[in-house]
Formats: sequence, structure tokens, C-alpha cells
Amino acid sequence: MKDLAPNHRLNKTFLPIILTFVGCLIFIAALKNHLFFLGPVILISVIIGYLFAKRSYNGHANAFYDSEFLYLTYKSGTIKIKLQDIISVRLSKPEVKLMGIPYHDYMITYQNEDRSKNSYSFLVNSINYNIESFEKMINYYSPNTRIDRY
Repeated sequence: MKDLAPNHRLNKTFLPIILTFVGCLIFIAALKNHLFFLGPVILISVIIGYLFAKRSYNGHANAFYDSEFLYLTYKSGTIKIKLQDIISVRLSKPEVKLMGIPYHDYMITYQNEDRSKNSYSFLVNSINYNIESFEKMINYYSPNTRIDRY
């Protein structure tokens, strides 16, 4: 099995942590003359940032694939999707930059077992080589799948 989004959960976890850190720095600068309020405000900010990071980490899946299936591994379990059930994949223009590295939104739309549509999206950076091999595998096993690139 190959990892389709090796840094997905890591990115979704560290983004709230980085924003919490920046928020704490802003609160320190804004409340430097009111030290009595500074401690509780920083503590509340850290708790909220931790809860967002934990929720984000637990709520997002890791994506793996092999020659037959796409696996979405959540904390609660794994969803197996046949490559033939993938309707489309879309790679957008770079929308986000983290530490100077551009990230693209990658969306996979697929059919569930009950024939309803569902989608899974994640951020990939420009050096994620597994995306190209995943798209080649989809073209081979499911030639009707639409592949859109910005």
C-alpha cells in the first residue's frame, strides 16, 4: 500500500497549533500592560487550540491505495473504496502556503456501496509523487474516471 497523503493529518494538526501560538503572541502584545488578564487569556487560548487540533486530527483520515482499493483510515475504522467506484479526482491551483511550500486541494469523488456520491479532500504539496502514480493507476483500472488538474 502506498500513502496518498503522507502529511495530511500532520498538516491538519499543526495548523491550529501554529494559529494558537500566533494568537498567544498577539494577546501577549495586546495585554502586556494588564498582566492580571494575560495568564487566563493565554490559558484559554491554549486549551481552545488544543481542542481544535485534537478534533482536526481525529476527524480526518489517512488515505492509502493499492492496485484494487483506496483506503480511508479514520480513528474509528477503515473505508475501502474500489478504484472502479471513483468518479473523479481534482487537483486545484495552490491555495495555501505553509512555511513557503504551496499546497493544493485534492478532491476524490466516489460512489458508496449504496450508489450515493461522497467525496474526500486533503491538502497535498507539490512534491507528493504518489498523486501521479495514483492517477496512473486509476486511468488503468477505471478509464472512465475524470481527472482534472488546474
